[in-house]
Amino acid sequence: MVIKSLNAKLFSLLILIASHFQIKAAVTTGNQTFDSFNPNATSYTISDHNQNTGSDRYLVVVLCFSSLGTWGGTVSGVTWNGVSMTQLQQATYGINSGKLAIFELEDPATGTNDLVISFGSTFQGAVSSSIFSFTGAQSGGNSEINNGDPTPTEPTFTISDQSVVLGISASNFGTTTIELPQGTSRSLLNGGSESCYPGSCSVALSPALSSGTSTYESNTGGGSASLALVEIQEAAAAPASRRVMITN
Repeated sequence: MVIKSLNAKLFSLLILIASHFQIKAAVTTGNQTFDSFNPNATSYTISDHNQNTGSDRYLVVVLCFSSLGTWGGTVSGVTWNGVSMTQLQQATYGINSGKLAIFELEDPATGTNDLVISFGSTFQGAVSSSIFSFTGAQSGGNSEINNGDPTPTEPTFTISDQSVVLGISASNFGTTTIELPQGTSRSLLNGGSESCYPGSCSVALSPALSSGTSTYESNTGGGSASLALVEIQEAAAAPASRRVMITN
């Protein structure tokens, strides 16, 4: 009778097995918003970017401007829907003290919200902004700003498997190509370029790439330039679960 009772229980036993395999969602590029403006103030608000819904949301903001006097300075902070974004990079490039600043935010609020850019002082020069939304992504990827004088700018850059690379080329004379990686030219997304004193800024995105270290390249119409690279990593997935029904 004991054996029959045990067998009867075993027939209907439902076991939850925590397995070690992972299912990842690929990085998906969502909405993109590009703008060029003269703040003439200590802050500027952009109100037309819409963050996509979905899991593992990720927001990247790229700003190109000057660091000279009242025509420029520094970016002291960026918020999205009132939440402070994390600065990845902020550095000058080339001649005439051009500057790039890059900020990120994991799990940003969805929908159309205010992006507020704060400056260290009253800012009169032209600023270009590029805002990118992603899903299936996470922070923690590599980022760097590289100067090239004269161009081309040809840095090496290391990424994880299935990462997307964002390339930003800032130049006094305009960007002709951004190669992500070298030898593969990508479309310039913001209408080719956006004005920012003392030049212009162009951006491009790669598809998901294999892991490793490669050379990346930007070419311009002449003079000095900068190629900034940001790795958009694929989000790590939590272990999946499997239910197994044991029957006789």
